[in-house]
Amino acid sequence: MLKLEQIREIRELKQNEHLSNSKIAKIVGVTRRSVANALVRSVQLEDMKPNRKSPFNRSAGKVFLDYVNEILVCSQSNKNPKDRITAAAIYQRLQESDPPFLGYPPVSKRTIERIVRMARKGLNMAPYEIQDHYLRLEHEKGSAQADFGEMDIILNHRPSKIFLFLMVFPYSNRKFACALPAQNFECLAEGINRIFTQIQGVPRVIRFDNMSTAVAQVKVDEDTQHSVKDVNGKYRKLTDGFAHLVTHYRFGFEFCNVRAGHEKGAVEQAVNWFRSRFFAITREFDGDYDKLNDELFSFCERYAQKHHYKHQNETMAERFERERAALRPLPSEPFVGVVWLSRSADKYGKVRINNNDFNP
Repeated sequence: MLKLEQIREIRELKQNEHLSNSKIAKIVGVTRRSVANALVRSVQLEDMKPNRKSPFNRSAGKVFLDYVNEILVCSQSNKNPKDRITAAAIYQRLQESDPPFLGYPPVSKRTIERIVRMARKGLNMAPYEIQDHYLRLEHEKGSAQADFGEMDIILNHRPSKIFLFLMVFPYSNRKFACALPAQNFECLAEGINRIFTQIQGVPRVIRFDNMSTAVAQVKVDEDTQHSVKDVNGKYRKLTDGFAHLVTHYRFGFEFCNVRAGHEKGAVEQAVNWFRSRFFAITREFDGDYDKLNDELFSFCERYAQKHHYKHQNETMAERFERERAALRPLPSEPFVGVVWLSRSADKYGKVRINNNDFNP
């Protein structure tokens, strides 16, 4: 049986070179009868037209195309590439809408992903760049990574921002978050208190970046006053508040190298994950942090029921239960993250704290 390449070659020799069937047979290495059959078949192939419809035309998800287009158009106005909207976030919004899926019959996540790809192509939105070089790390039980992330919200009908303190356990991929109004030490202590209370334990080691709320000076010598060695043998000068926090909870700590946030990649990814999932569509916020943190905790608990991305035979919640045995016990009393400052009022009677003016 002739191959398609041979049929094309025979047809081109006949149309362009006007050779006889015998000469074509010698060039291609087939019989004259095969050449004659190939010429007939090439005409039949040219006349054939696909009778199947496009997958999009047959897809039940096409009813969501306008909804997806509207969300993508809104996301184009945000110049921050970290605030990108994902197909998974759009699918979750459709699931949680009232009524679910806008009243239409439910569709699969894969269908929404296909609709999003088509919508992006129609809007000439460039696809996301994906790095193709990775190194998979192994993490011990009971080790965690922590960081702050900035999220967009609507506060009192105006665009505003809040901060999330996040803690991720790479072994089980469990994520925890606490919404806070700032990134100062009091908020750091509040976030750690809340998360430790939720998990009823203390991680053995937590990795941070060189945040000013924890590190007063980076890369100091061993003989520097108040210098502390972390679990990697590197010396940092800690802030007084962070030193008291570590002493209270008795967890090990380590810090990334300067400008090397990828060394805590799990929590860096978690910042974008919360931004594209929980805060995918800017939320209305009334200032009630307790209510928002309860929603965040419930959201994390629901997500933990999914299977681990690497160990498909168990969920993240099941894996974290095994990891819980490696945690340190929780102290009987929470840490009181209060910093007492001495300030003098200016001639207008105002006191300046953290770049903010207050009237006593």
